[in-house]
Amino acid sequence: MKREAAGRKGVLSGPTAALNLFFEDDSDEIFAKIDRWKFENIGRDVVERGRAGKSLYAVKGTVPKFFRMISITAIKYLGDLETSVSNKEETQRSDPSKLQAGEQNA
Repeated sequence: MKREAAGRKGVLSGPTAALNLFFEDDSDEIFAKIDRWKFENIGRDVVERGRAGKSLYAVKGTVPKFFRMISITAIKYLGDLETSVSNKEETQRSDPSKLQAGEQNA
């Protein structure tokens, strides 16, 4: 990142929009980021099309050595789920016959 001339320390030049996301599967969730340099190319579509708890994406990226996250370099929209992930979780919590991950019958 290039900093401006001496009189304006801390002022960045270039794009300023970035996208922070959380992805989850059956086992866990992970933080992911589309940085400010890739946002216009790959992030704008996620903002416009994506629906929290419903949209499915395939993600390609790198994982920094000392921080658990994905720095996204490519992303592909796969489609939407018929029911929201959050609705599914609420249904499972209210249905005593279904166990949550890690739970066991007494």
